[in-house]
Amino acid sequence: MQKALWIKTNIMSSMAKQVIEFDEEKTKSSKDENARPECLSSTFQEVLLVLAATMAVAIGTAQQGAVIVNITFIAKDLNMNTAEIAWIYAGSS
Repeated sequence: MQKALWIKTNIMSSMAKQVIEFDEEKTKSSKDENARPECLSSTFQEVLLVLAATMAVAIGTAQQGAVIVNITFIAKDLNMNTAEIAWIYAGSS
């Protein structure tokens, strides 16, 4: 039992050493730290990335705002009570 534990410990420690050595090799690369990432080959792609991230955050707020604005018109046209209006708001979130 102890021998199996010793073997398992040695295997895990050698794997950890390999991971650490691999990480050190990656950090020692000659690339400029301030260089543009390979996945963003142009300024246009960077702008699109920032725009997409911004819109991803803003779209939820815009949807909730649209529901809140239109909920009064929906409730008035369908003669809805407060409980039914709550269902519209809950269904949109």
